[in-house]
Amino acid sequence: ESPRGDSAFEGIGLDGDGTTHYKKILSESPNEWFGMEKYGSGTMTISYNPSSSSVAGSSISGRDGGVSKWRTLADGSVKVTNHVVFPYEEEPVVIATDVSADFGSFTYRTPNHRLLTSYEVTVMVLYTPLAMCHAAGLQPPCPDIPANRNPIEDQIRLAVQETNAAFQTSEVDGRIKLVFTTLVEYVETDNPLATILSDLSGTNDGFMDHIHAKRDFYGAD
Repeated sequence: ESPRGDSAFEGIGLDGDGTTHYKKILSESPNEWFGMEKYGSGTMTISYNPSSSSVAGSSISGRDGGVSKWRTLADGSVKVTNHVVFPYEEEPVVIATDVSADFGSFTYRTPNHRLLTSYEVTVMVLYTPLAMCHAAGLQPPCPDIPANRNPIEDQIRLAVQETNAAFQTSEVDGRIKLVFTTLVEYVETDNPLATILSDLSGTNDGFMDHIHAKRDFYGAD
């Protein structure tokens, strides 16, 4: 079932010990869904890809903070990672800062109907053949075909959706917008992070140099 309509996925239960009811509180498109337990603090986020009939999602238990994630693999099966438990968060520390940025501005209403002026950061996400194969549940190398690209692109869309849902429920004054995703021919194995970042940011070093024109073309921040 795809996440369409206000009642979509209400009544779904993932724990096997009874049905948990969720109420939709955020949906940026007919194929995105975010809900919170009607009688608890758990949440569920779902992203549906109609072109491939694939889905990616995550849920956080309101009882113990356990996290489950799932995604459709290249063969059509669904991989579920169950119950990763994060430690409870400390109380936030408020730091007074003066931050300014040249981001696009827009307005939206929070769940309690309070109007906010927010800032939008546009994002371009690149992924490598190794990452594509891993997300698709395949051993590298694997062919660059839509069935193999869909799982990681589903995860990317889900990550953006989870971020914006967290921003809105926390009343954070901002959001991110995915403007482009693409495969890049790059081998990251055994490279330290500093090397990968250098290869990514360099404009004339022979590594992913073409992505800078794409960033400008799609208007990614």
